[in-house]
Amino acid sequence: MTASVLVTEHPAGDRVIGQLTLNVEKTLNSLTREMVDVITDRLEAWADDANVVAVVIDGAGEKAFCAGGDVQALRNSCVETPGGPCEYAEQFFAREYRMNYLLHTYTKPLICWGHGVVMGGGLGILAGCRYRVVSERTRIGMPEITIALFPDVGGSWFLNRMPGQVGRFLALTSSHINASDALYCGLGTHFLGNVQRADLLGGLTAQAWSGDAAH
Repeated sequence: MTASVLVTEHPAGDRVIGQLTLNVEKTLNSLTREMVDVITDRLEAWADDANVVAVVIDGAGEKAFCAGGDVQALRNSCVETPGGPCEYAEQFFAREYRMNYLLHTYTKPLICWGHGVVMGGGLGILAGCRYRVVSERTRIGMPEITIALFPDVGGSWFLNRMPGQVGRFLALTSSHINASDALYCGLGTHFLGNVQRADLLGGLTAQAWSGDAAH
């Protein structure tokens, strides 16, 4: 069975750059509980590994970084146990929120390649990373409101910090924005063309890393 999250360590001089690739193209890399657990476990392990100087997070394929949580799996959990407790759904959200907190408080550089669809839980991951790269294919949104969910995964924090009440607009309408909008809002920190995706990792591994998390 293909791993839902590909874990790779790339040599960068005498250091290492970790890479986590969401790897479920057929669901636009939508997050499952298993994927959240893999991401959390790897980030915690790399945080304690002095050889790992930075982490790159991206998604497989050309269509999406991550379309959010696997809503079908969450729905099935609720339907199978009417009235609850819905073990899978409850554990998914609890673990996802812990993962989001870990991303926002991570002491080493986190670089996210936010290509294609970046929505819901995918935006939660992007927003939690220190460096948030967007491209001409980026489409960002918080569509939860259309299925009667509030914008979670840290949305109440990062949406409220956008200029001109753009965050409120996104939360209430589930509208989508592109890379230019993301840079204006602060969701994106850097822009690279989609064809430069491989160059990003190559450039990172070619740097002289000091091992100091601040550099």
